[in-house]
Amino acid sequence: MTRFGLANTVTSIRLLGGLIVLALLPAHVLVATALATLCLILDGVDGRIARARGEASRFGAWFDNEADAAVTVVLSISLIVLHVAGWWVLLIGAMRYLYLLASLALPALRKPLPFSQARRVVGLGQAILLVAAVLAAGVFPRLAASGWLAVLPAIGLIALLWSFARDAWQQLSAE
Repeated sequence: MTRFGLANTVTSIRLLGGLIVLALLPAHVLVATALATLCLILDGVDGRIARARGEASRFGAWFDNEADAAVTVVLSISLIVLHVAGWWVLLIGAMRYLYLLASLALPALRKPLPFSQARRVVGLGQAILLVAAVLAAGVFPRLAASGWLAVLPAIGLIALLWSFARDAWQQLSAE
């Protein structure tokens, strides 16, 4: 029998932390930002723990991916709660799910993708931009109200659209 393991426990804590971030808003933005930052740090730790302890598994990889997607949804919603961006920011959180939905109609999108450092950088970069926008909204609420903070998630969305389009193109052209 396979154990749940420490790495998956860390991923669970990260997932719970993401949900707590949303519960803290808008009243406790700085605490929410600190927690979101901790979630980002733990995202870099859970995989290392799994490999170091021999706990790496398909479930763990799937769980980590789903936790990433869920925390991204929470951060996207947070920017609406804080009046940083409009509904369009939900596209950032929805991208993974839209890709999965598209794969139902286009089976080529279900093919495994090779490792991509660019994909990792875009994923981490957009998460950092979302957390930075949450922090800036808490520290500079007038800036959030002015609309200028929406530039941060917009940059993340553009990078994410490029990354998903690149992956889709690679998968579809391999047929």
